Amino acid sequence: MWKLLLVEDEPYVRETIKSTVDWSSAGFRLVGEAEDGAEALELIGRLRPDLVICDIVMPVMDGIEVLEKAKADYPESRFIMLTCMNEFEYARSALEYGASGYLLKLSLSPEALLGALAKAAKELERERQQREGAAAVYLQQRCDVLWARRLHAGAASLPAPGLAYTASEEPPALSPFPYVSILTAWSGTLQASGKEAGALEASFGGERPYVFEYERDGVATRFYWSRVRPSARLRAPEEPDPGVWLPEAASPGWEEAWLQTLSGLDEAWYSGARGLLPAASSPAAGGGSGGQVAWEWERDLWKSVELRQRSTAGELLERLWQAMEEGRWPSPAVKAFALQCDRTFAKMLGAAPGPAEELVKVRRHTVLQEALYRRLAAYEEASAESANLQTDHAELNKVIRHIHAHLHEDLNLTGLARFVSMDPHYFSKLFKKKTGENLISYVQRQRVEQAKKLLLETTLPVKEIGERLGFENENYFFRTFKRWTNETPGTYRRTHGGKVET
Repeated sequence: MWKLLLVEDEPYVRETIKSTVDWSSAGFRLVGEAEDGAEALELIGRLRPDLVICDIVMPVMDGIEVLEKAKADYPESRFIMLTCMNEFEYARSALEYGASGYLLKLSLSPEALLGALAKAAKELERERQQREGAAAVYLQQRCDVLWARRLHAGAASLPAPGLAYTASEEPPALSPFPYVSILTAWSGTLQASGKEAGALEASFGGERPYVFEYERDGVATRFYWSRVRPSARLRAPEEPDPGVWLPEAASPGWEEAWLQTLSGLDEAWYSGARGLLPAASSPAAGGGSGGQVAWEWERDLWKSVELRQRSTAGELLERLWQAMEEGRWPSPAVKAFALQCDRTFAKMLGAAPGPAEELVKVRRHTVLQEALYRRLAAYEEASAESANLQTDHAELNKVIRHIHAHLHEDLNLTGLARFVSMDPHYFSKLFKKKTGENLISYVQRQRVEQAKKLLLETTLPVKEIGERLGFENENYFFRTFKRWTNETPGTYRRTHGGKVET
């Protein structure tokens, strides 16, 4: 609802205008009244109304002067001027200074006033969308840079991301707001922003705050810029999910405040705390001198994986995870390192990597370590299975390993023959001779086997599993899966104790 200030020196005229229309139905809320221009200017600075209905001829300071000064200091406020029949020159001046329109006091009707309000509301909404669009671009860029810097500062062994950023002034949509409230939680736990719209204005003294959301690497933050402190706590994540709520930071210090909420959530990442948590007193520096030690262990980890020494790899993962906890790496840095490990494990063992989001959505430090170790075990098992299918032909073995590691890609006869520099016809005959089945059948069977694992071990939708394994469409996936198992994917998941889709 838009805020409106009424400025008129004649009490009778002021009361008549107030009773002419239902302001609430028109989308406006009367927040103040003034009898002269000086009082009006003071109230505009204090109340920051969206619309000012202002008389032109007034004592102390006339409406034209109020309009001129207000437009210079508070450009977001729009004006509708009130004039008499003999004041058209004043009305023309008001339009030149940016007024939305003018109304004749002597013949003011509800229809005329409602029409002017509707026109002003449309202009206000269009301008707000433009300002908020510019603010969203600015905030997205700024948050990306802060996120990258924090990620690198907390994880010295990770490669430095690109930090290029062209500084720009704060956009006009943020400048009127002295306060910002920040709610940070794990992705998927915040209430949908549309559902809380009704409670927002009540929490912020009847005003609509500017809301901006930023989500990255499994963490979501919602910013509420406002002119007043919130009178009530906004809805936090549903218990027992952890979330960090900073209710009234100073708007100029929003970057530091946001980093404090992120650090507060990172404490829950390590401690397992639940519910609504306080922001950290200051952003965690992270990293420290442990980066080089982690790099040495990382080198040993790759060696143990290459030698199929799973227990040794598990011990090294334990050391790395303990070092990250002691160094208080930000949770996204831990996840980035886990994804790096996961991709390396799969590549070294010739297995298809699992879905990245299953690691990104983890909300506990120790749980991520356990999930990564399970991935390593699965890759080793897949590697062992493929090793049993190796032939006595080196180039063909190379193709088989490539197939197992790239089941999600387009695996066709021509491309695979080119991969080992063979004639497609010769390659096709050789493949069937050495493996006992043709290429298409072999690829389909491996994809179906991988699909069976994903159906039982993940909650991914059936359609997404098919897409991840290179099937052209859902129908083709269903037909192929049923041809090899005599069951549809959904039936297989239900009858073999698979996880329920979410």
